[in-house]
Amino acid sequence: MLVEAYLRARFADAGLAARLAPVLYQRSGGQPFLMNALVEQWLARQLLASVDGEWRLTGGLDVLASSVPITARELIEKRLAPLNFDERQTLEAASVLGAEFTTALLAAVLDRDRDAQERRCGALARRNGLLRETGLSLEPDETISTRYAFRHVLYQDVIYDQLSAGQRCFLHRRAGHALETAHAGDTLAVATALAQHFEQGRDPDRAIRYYQQVSQTALARHAPREAALCLEKALALLQHLPESAERGRRELELQLALDSPLMATTRWASQAQEGAYPPSPLKNSPSAGKTCARCVPGPCLCR
Repeated sequence: MLVEAYLRARFADAGLAARLAPVLYQRSGGQPFLMNALVEQWLARQLLASVDGEWRLTGGLDVLASSVPITARELIEKRLAPLNFDERQTLEAASVLGAEFTTALLAAVLDRDRDAQERRCGALARRNGLLRETGLSLEPDETISTRYAFRHVLYQDVIYDQLSAGQRCFLHRRAGHALETAHAGDTLAVATALAQHFEQGRDPDRAIRYYQQVSQTALARHAPREAALCLEKALALLQHLPESAERGRRELELQLALDSPLMATTRWASQAQEGAYPPSPLKNSPSAGKTCARCVPGPCLCR
């Protein structure tokens, strides 16, 4: 792999190269200029440092994964500067929808004509190289729209970072409503996205509802940790609702729902821990440590 080979040559440490390669590839797309810019920024910020002759991470991989090289950011901002208002608005909404999106959902978020969004995204892909076409999408209403993705994840990050807190909140809420409307009656497949959009859109009531839905799906897939995490998020969001009898009822409902995944997680962890050691025949024995005629010469194993 080109990225891992670059890291091995740079740091002469195969183990470090193997750990950093997925992060570096995800952030740079394997482009040599961006790879070098990212590594230089990690070194400058001492996220990656030489300690006693050995290269070590001073921050976690998640910190490395969230960084955007300053030089790359400046270049991207220069590429965005000539865009007109409509093009900029399209990319801002797209950055909220994620690394990949459909023109149908984009048009719904912006409340614009779908054909206009098709043409605009096509132009941004051909002329500006900011997007790339990834295929077709069959929408729930049986219409077909084009699926696009940002040419590079850094484009999405820079555009999203430039949004004000108010813009992000507004667009996330619009995205949640558009997705909810498109999948009316069958939101199971998009429940995670709905929960996240409504959480970021400051609509805790809807976010709680969809986190509950995600937790139920997780339990059905025998994923109690994921289910517990979703319910804990729902409980935290519940605190943003005004105190009332209804809020108390929902809190009790969530707490009761949380018992099952927590018990399953604790039970599995306990079983795994016990499995690491051979069971002791003397555990809980009332005669542990004593001897008797039947069990001589060892300790008594009678119950």
